[in-house]
Amino acid sequence: MADAARDQRVQAQVLYELGSTQYAMGRADDAKGFLIRAHRMRANLGDGEIRSPRWIARTLEMLGQAAEEQGHVSRASRFYKTSLEQYELINLRDAERVRQRLRKLAE
Repeated sequence: MADAARDQRVQAQVLYELGSTQYAMGRADDAKGFLIRAHRMRANLGDGEIRSPRWIARTLEMLGQAAEEQGHVSRASRFYKTSLEQYELINLRDAERVRQRLRKLAE
């Protein structure tokens, strides 16, 4: 079971990296597909380091960025708010970055 979880974690990480790369190349729509798959896969893993709340929060933040890039403000806001909920529990610096994204979105 542990090997299967590690394999799934690696697959999720690859999907995240593909999504991140697509986003960096200006392909927000392609990025969204990879990031959603990565998030679902990682969120379905068990507790502990393999599941990684920070990784889930970062993926949600990236989904918010992709939605914002596509002009989907309400969707971006939802992703950012969910990401912020996770970050507030684990990393205040990351939480502040997401708060800044939400403020910018509200302008």
